[in-house]
Amino acid sequence: MIYLLLVLSSLVPSLLGLDCKVGDGWVKDFIKFECYSNARVKVGVRPIGCVPDDRLEGKVIAPGAEYRNEHFFFRCVR
Repeated sequence: MIYLLLVLSSLVPSLLGLDCKVGDGWVKDFIKFECYSNARVKVGVRPIGCVPDDRLEGKVIAPGAEYRNEHFFFRCVR
C-alpha cells in the first residue's frame, strides 16, 4: 500500500518557488499542484490531488479517494 501525503500548502511555495502563472499545474512526487490567486493570496501554490502514475496528464484522485490498478493500491490522504 502506498500512502501519498499532500503537503501543507503553506510549505509548498518555499520548497518549489513561485515561478508560476495562475492556472499552471504540475506533478511532483505523485502530487498534483496548481498555481492560484485570490483576494488574500497574490500568487500561491496548492496541492489539488494525487496522481498515481506521476504524470501531468495522469488521472487525478482527490484526497480521501482510493485507486487500484492490477499491481498497486493507492490512497490519497491529507
